[in-house]
Parts: sequence; C-alpha cells; structure tokens
Amino acid sequence: PLLKKASEQDPENMRLHMDLGYAYQAQRQYDEAGKEFELVARQPGEFQEQAKGAIKTLRDSEETVRAAADARQGALVQQAYAALSAGNKPLARKRFVLVLSNDPRNKTALKQLGFLDLEEGKLRGAAQNFETVRSLDPQDYFAALQLGYVYQRLKDGDKAREAFTAALGSSDEKIHSAAQSALGPVAGPEQASRGPETLEAPQVPPTR
Repeated sequence: PLLKKASEQDPENMRLHMDLGYAYQAQRQYDEAGKEFELVARQPGEFQEQAKGAIKTLRDSEETVRAAADARQGALVQQAYAALSAGNKPLARKRFVLVLSNDPRNKTALKQLGFLDLEEGKLRGAAQNFETVRSLDPQDYFAALQLGYVYQRLKDGDKAREAFTAALGSSDEKIHSAAQSALGPVAGPEQASRGPETLEAPQVPPTR
C-alpha cells in the first residue's frame, strides 16, 4: 500500500514502479506486477532494460505456477478415479468436488459428479452438472445424451427431447444411435427407468 501510494504521488518515478512491481510479484499478483513492469519498459531510461528482464522472469514464473497447478489437478483427478475403482464413492466425490473448486470449468469433474448424483437419486443435481457441461461446451454430445436420460427420469419430456436432439449432432455412431433410439419413446416409462446408457470411462493413463 505504501509503495502504491508513493507511486501514485510520483508517477514519473520509474524506480517506484519497479519496486511496486517486485512487491506484486512476491505476492503472486502477476497481473498487477506486469502492469508496473510494462509501464517502465515503455519509458526510455535507466530502468527500461531491467523492466524488460522482469517481464520475462514474470512470465516464466507464471508458467511454473500454472504447470504446478495443472499437475496438482491431474493428481486429484487420478485420486478420484482411484477411489471410484476401489468403490469408495464418498471419497471420489470429495476429490471431484475439490477439482471443481480449483477449476469450475472442469468437465471431467462435472460429469463424474453428475453420475454420482444419479446413483444417489439426486436427479436435479445431476441435471445441473450436465447442463453446466453443455453450457461450457455445446458440442459435448455425450453430456447431451446423459442429460436427456436425466430429464426422462424427471419426466420432463420437452427438455429430454431437446437434449437428445442435440446429441444427434454427434459424429460418434454410438451416441448418435442412442439419441435416435431415445427420441422414440422420450416420455415412455420403460426408457425413462433405464437412466444413463453408460458411465464415462475413467481416464487413467496406462501403467508403464
């Protein structure tokens, strides 16, 4: 706060901007740090080259942090699938929820939480998870198919028909055929009782 206030009072002082940038970088506020370094890098003077070097270092730091975060996410997903394989669904749910808390756009976690909701009879929760996947990726036809089955069980024929129709856009013959078949008895009790055609296969890499 003191450095920021000082730089605002003396905006032409490039040393203050550099120091403020380093302070932001230490706090991992990379966007703010970048703004300060870029401001200095645009100004000819004794700190220009230093600022350019700081920008490169900052970008490298961001990449390192991002890679570490991705690795942690990948490990959490694998732990969740391992829990599923061991039949420990409560632990699997906790792991997928954690994945989702780190990345609300993670489609894998959303789908698996949708399937877990289905198994627990939480149809509205399942529908919300698959709807979120569809909003993130309208071309996820697998999610559209599962959403259709969920709405069948909720006895919402209009939404089931809409989801199955969307799934017809898939180039995957299995998904396309399943959607085509489901569009016949959309509101039929026999089809509605079947639920999802299949669970998404765990994406676990082969053992080396």
